[in-house]
Amino acid sequence: MKLTTALAAGALALALAGAVATSGPAGAELKLTGDEAHTFVIDGTSVSGLHPGSERSTALRVRNPYPFDLRLTRLRGDVVDSSSPDCPAHPGNLTAGPHQGRLPLTVRARQSRDAGSIPIRMPASVTNECSGVTFTIRITGVATKVNK
Repeated sequence: MKLTTALAAGALALALAGAVATSGPAGAELKLTGDEAHTFVIDGTSVSGLHPGSERSTALRVRNPYPFDLRLTRLRGDVVDSSSPDCPAHPGNLTAGPHQGRLPLTVRARQSRDAGSIPIRMPASVTNECSGVTFTIRITGVATKVNK
């Protein structure tokens, strides 16, 4: 079962949609069928103290509520919103870099595990309109059920 998920800022539950390919004769079209929705939690630390030219990281921790292990294969962060129309969620104002940490990562059944971090950068060219603005970072990930 393949699980994909998305999270918006902070410690929020992520919605997962599973997909399974059906088998058929050679050359037949394969169709994906959805599995029921699943959730797991990624806790992220708040980032503060950003100023033009600075970088901070949000540490990630994954909690697996299932009776089976999850194998996390991808994590990514995207800046998706800001609290001010004068400083929109745009790469010129704030960027979320590539995941830093080891992947794949196995999260044991009903356990939590640190999952690296996402660097958050504010370019040196940012204007004063971005002072005090709150940005929303969406973190997406892909995990699969570990079959024993």
